Amino acid sequence: MRVQYIINNIYSFNQLRDNDEYRKEAYLAMGDDYPNMMPSRLKKLKADVAVGEFFITNDNGLTLFNHKAYSGGWGKGHLESGNYTINAISPPQAIIQIANANAYTLQNYGWFGAIFPTFKTNRTSLGLHPDGNIEFSSGCCVFPFKTLDDNKRCYSLLTSGLESRGKLDFTVRVIYNERT
Repeated sequence: MRVQYIINNIYSFNQLRDNDEYRKEAYLAMGDDYPNMMPSRLKKLKADVAVGEFFITNDNGLTLFNHKAYSGGWGKGHLESGNYTINAISPPQAIIQIANANAYTLQNYGWFGAIFPTFKTNRTSLGLHPDGNIEFSSGCCVFPFKTLDDNKRCYSLLTSGLESRGKLDFTVRVIYNERT
């Protein structure tokens, strides 16, 4: 099984804060309906936002799942290009017990897959999770699922891969157009 996040657009946080048309383009690229984000939250953006596609493929390269994903806007920004490992995924029953469960929950179904860089970086606390309706992320790869079925399918494929392999390799590649 192969897990990848291919970044194909990086949006400037300054433009996201100040330009409504640019912001609309970014939201549409993220696969999200264009929301009416509160100006007070936009002013707090501190990092560029990466938008791309997340893929899970089998060992023969057949795509089992793909979905829009995004990373960044807060903290140190989007995930860096490189190789990571996924060692565990917190299940829905564990997520509902944490204080900030809404950040990892969509359609009342939340999970968090911790990812660890295999390269030298000062980034920590990174993961994969559903978009909990909190705009942007501090570096996690976030999924704006439209259906509960997509949310559950992604979780199920990742957990079954972990059960059979013990860990999953996760590759982030930046093949992008910088949106200025």
